[in-house]
Parts: sequence; structure tokens; C-alpha cells
Amino acid sequence: MPTTMGRPVKDIISRLLMHNPAARLGCDHKGSSEVLSHDFFAAIQWKQLEERKLPSLPFVPQINVRATSVLALATPSPPPRPPLARPSPWRLELSCPADAASG
Repeated sequence: MPTTMGRPVKDIISRLLMHNPAARLGCDHKGSSEVLSHDFFAAIQWKQLEERKLPSLPFVPQINVRATSVLALATPSPPPRPPLARPSPWRLELSCPADAASG
């Protein structure tokens, strides 16, 4: 793992990715409480989060519109799929009640 990662990050990743499922974080008798009490989540106030009593986030990301549009131009679109020779018997047609009401 990168040296820039802190100990709690490295620990939770390695414990969640244990090959033996019985040894994974949260897979013993403690269950999910073992995950929630891990040092990685130490700053999270779970009870307040559950009750939706946490203040709104103070961080609002600044988006560089020029950088995102350059990235969109540089990202190639996948090639179009060829049409099926005949309709697949496995294709499921879905409709939305709102579609029927508006049409």
C-alpha cells in the first residue's frame, strides 16, 4: 500500500480484504459494530448521523468547468453496438406509469 496512507486506512483495507471470510473485519460475533468502531471511522458520530442531526457539510467542492470539459473531450466514447439480428427472447421491456400517463 502507498506510504501516504495512514495506519487506520491501511488497517481497514487489509482487514476488509482478508482472504478468509471468517477473519474479515465485521464477520465475527461483533458484526457491523466492529466495522463502525474501527479507528478509520473514529471521527464519525454514528448516532447523530443515524438521527440526521449532523450539521451540513462545511466543504463545498470547487469545480473547474474548463478542466472537466477538457477531460470530457479527451475521453473517447465507446463504439456503438451493432443492432441485434432479431429481438432477443430475454429482453425485458420496462415501462414507467408516468410514461403511460403523459402519452
